[in-house]
Amino acid sequence: MNAKVKNYNGLQIELVNFEEKNIMFDNPNCLKINLQRQFDDKNASARFEITDEIRGSLKCGFVTRLVLINRYAFAALSPEQRPKVGDIILGRVSKIGRHTKMDDCDGRRVTLLENDLVVAAYGNRYATDQYEGIVPETTAPCHILSNAVVCGIVKSKHAKMSAPTELEVIGFMHDAAGQQLNLRDFGLKLRTKKATSIKRSKNLDRPSIVVVVGSSMNSGKTTATASIVRGLTQSGYQVAAGKITGTACGNDIWAYKDNGAVKVLDFSDCGYPSTYLCDGEEVLSIYRTLRQRLRKEKPDFIVMEVADGIIQRETTELLAQPEFKKSIDHLIYSAGDALAAESGLRLLEQKGYEVTALSGLVSASELAKAEAEALSGVRCYTQDEIIAGELNELLKPQTPKLQKAFDILATEQSARQIAYATVA
Repeated sequence: MNAKVKNYNGLQIELVNFEEKNIMFDNPNCLKINLQRQFDDKNASARFEITDEIRGSLKCGFVTRLVLINRYAFAALSPEQRPKVGDIILGRVSKIGRHTKMDDCDGRRVTLLENDLVVAAYGNRYATDQYEGIVPETTAPCHILSNAVVCGIVKSKHAKMSAPTELEVIGFMHDAAGQQLNLRDFGLKLRTKKATSIKRSKNLDRPSIVVVVGSSMNSGKTTATASIVRGLTQSGYQVAAGKITGTACGNDIWAYKDNGAVKVLDFSDCGYPSTYLCDGEEVLSIYRTLRQRLRKEKPDFIVMEVADGIIQRETTELLAQPEFKKSIDHLIYSAGDALAAESGLRLLEQKGYEVTALSGLVSASELAKAEAEALSGVRCYTQDEIIAGELNELLKPQTPKLQKAFDILATEQSARQIAYATVA
């Protein structure tokens, strides 16, 4: 039996070629403790348990937040393994590049250093301002694609982006039975159409569903979504929020929560590190699942964001789904500038959508906002206006429960106005 010990940032990992089975090691300084897998004459495979002591030496990416790392083990690589979307891996930071920090599974922003051991997951990424990345075909060294430590190989990048941080793959996560684990094993079970298709007439008290789409990445969609949540919450409504597509990231989740959402879910709660390269039916299933789970909170509104722009692949396929179109009550369009507002509204109208309101980066400039309204004929709301509740008037209630709530609110506002006028 030949042993080779590697030292990763002060933590030793013992890699072993075996001639025997079920060998127990008692070396407390080694990450690998118990070897329980079957081995043939050609391939060596090591199983190393994650103890509480070792768990403290790992940096676990936000993408793995659903996984209790210390309940599982990692198995060293074998030559025939092929990575899949969502596979959970242990890796070593071999070279620092674009990502010098990461979000851990608790949401804390931590510094990445060379030789750090990180728990990550394979995934694809579509980010026009950053990287396009895909899951590699081999377990060769790969790249960190996002702060949540979604990993893959950079296929293309924005000209302003530096080279990615590199990761050496050490092993794949396994359960006690030796089965390789994937994020989907820990996510919500996707809902089928048969299980969730409900006629509106039978759901008079269903929440009103507001969806935010945009012209591109960084067009202001998350800000608009969070502001809608805030505006409705401050008016006394219960609001749940979610994100249907994108790449795993805590920022959007926290923005919705910070602005008052009673419950927040996104695609990563379904076990997806990202939705890039998912087909239309799969994205629709994610939407169904999130919508049904959020409805259990009995909110007055569900506000949901769709990542990237309306010409992005998965967004286009989702918007083309008749079920999706019929299920939403209001569509808010977030645009980067006036021209994007006008062309985006025309494209959405061609797809059969009526846009309730405009928002986004275009609203940050009074001149650009005026241009967008003149070109489109649709009012453009600033962040402050949405938070103040000015958009609420357009979010017409779809249920008797909400209509009654709006009527009460309108009566209270009228009473305050009359009282103010009397005093004046």
